[in-house]
Amino acid sequence: MDDTALTDLLTRATEDPRPEFTQSMIDLLHRELTPAGTARTRTSSTPSLPQRLINGSSNADHRRLKPGATRRRVAWLACATILVIVVAFTAVFASARSDDRSASPRLLTAPRGSVVSWTAVSTVTAGLGTGATFNAIASVGDAVVLVGATPNGSTSRPAIWRSTNGTSWTSATLPTSTGTVATVASHGDELVAIGKGDTDWFVWRSVDRGTTWNATAQGPDVFGTPAPQMGRPSVDGVLWHNGRWVAYGAGSDGYEGVWVSESAAQWSQVQLDGSAGSAKIVPDNEGNLYAFWSTTVWRSTDALHWTLGVQAETPTGLFLRDVAPGATVAVGQQVDRHGQPTPLLRSNDNGAQWQIDQSFPDTQVQTITRTSDAWVATGTSNDQRPDALVSTDGQNWTRLPDTQRGTQGGVLNLVAQLARRTIILGAAPGLDRYYIATLAPRAKASVTTPAPTQPTTNENARPR
Repeated sequence: MDDTALTDLLTRATEDPRPEFTQSMIDLLHRELTPAGTARTRTSSTPSLPQRLINGSSNADHRRLKPGATRRRVAWLACATILVIVVAFTAVFASARSDDRSASPRLLTAPRGSVVSWTAVSTVTAGLGTGATFNAIASVGDAVVLVGATPNGSTSRPAIWRSTNGTSWTSATLPTSTGTVATVASHGDELVAIGKGDTDWFVWRSVDRGTTWNATAQGPDVFGTPAPQMGRPSVDGVLWHNGRWVAYGAGSDGYEGVWVSESAAQWSQVQLDGSAGSAKIVPDNEGNLYAFWSTTVWRSTDALHWTLGVQAETPTGLFLRDVAPGATVAVGQQVDRHGQPTPLLRSNDNGAQWQIDQSFPDTQVQTITRTSDAWVATGTSNDQRPDALVSTDGQNWTRLPDTQRGTQGGVLNLVAQLARRTIILGAAPGLDRYYIATLAPRAKASVTTPAPTQPTTNENARPR
């Protein structure tokens, strides 16, 4: 082997740290230091490769080299051997780190890309008016649908807006009613919205992606016998799962409430185990349902039959404030202290055990969700201004720029995806803007893991 070949060997070593290549380098160097005519098989009496370099080459090796080249050759081979050792150690260490990562809580991989721009949009300019309350948002095809209420004298009027670009909104045609629309969800081109008037609950359905709506159910007992002294029942959210609509919240019996319907017209209450006062439901990482309240967790494959509530293992002093679809990421909140930064929690066992992600930025998150293209954490900053963080890989987060966050008092908690735009709104009527995080185009060769998605609902705006 001449000097040029050795130089090439060293170059390849820095570019290819694979164990199989490292072994081939060791074999090649071993052959190079083996005297001519000597068997290649090492025995216990044969010095190791590093030891032979320390001791120097044998006389037979000297005879194979041209006069004056011995020292240069040994120096070359010494460098190559050291590099082999370093590369081999690095490969082993990287493999161990990889094993460690696979055993620790990890987020599912979302499509590649990054946030390339943030845009603050005036609610008035966008057609959402002033003083409106926004309670929930859902993506449907090439549009997003936002639900809530607008002021109507001393009362409110249900409102639904629709947008195909995220920057301009039009009001949908609605049945006549008072009150507010509390939640909305989509399945294909169909949407179901649930709300409450002065005394009656109502359920509306759209089959044209939210343009027009028709009433499918209305009355005071759609979700059970009213218990006005407790402000129950209350419906906090709805989703589609395996052929039926599933609504969740608080039942009129004082415990958690889950209701199911195949047509959105007739709703039947499903009894959990009565161990909590309310419940929220998200799809888990296996396509089933994960219901939670504080640290109590229930599971179901069909929304009709549920396991008994069990206690999720959370860090000391924390309960589950919100869980993202997939049940691998959550937001924790201190049991006895409010107004403090909320840690991001991760689970690698489908929401049974949760650990704190120490790398997550300091902020007060109210909602953590996963859209088709990104992870989004929303809430308020430690100085009580609107705050949001977006990540397309679940590990690296881009924060809403300080210059766009507005004045104190606003909280962001509604998220929807429209193409490569992540739309983020708040529920407080005083907020005069909302935000759009534009994501970079997807990498053409990226491999993604399908993610369950779910509309986000403002949990602070329950109709009672």
